[in-house]
Amino acid sequence: MFLETGKSYRARTAFGTEITFTVIGPDEQNWTIVELDEGDRVEPNVWLNTALLLWISSEPKRKTAISKAADEIIEVLEDSVRRP
Repeated sequence: MFLETGKSYRARTAFGTEITFTVIGPDEQNWTIVELDEGDRVEPNVWLNTALLLWISSEPKRKTAISKAADEIIEVLEDSVRRP
């Protein structure tokens, strides 16, 4: 997955912890400079090994991701009903 500089992502670590981060530097051999968002504080300039993440979502908020997925499913269902 290509991580865009300036964009926020949500991911699950190998330990099972869910993290949110914003990319602030380019990906170099699976190491990316990020700003970790821990809710009440932000940790800048962290080297994150993206190869150890179980998954990465381009939706930094879980609620937004679920809502967007539901909208896409509804759209597909509506399209399938319209077809003869």
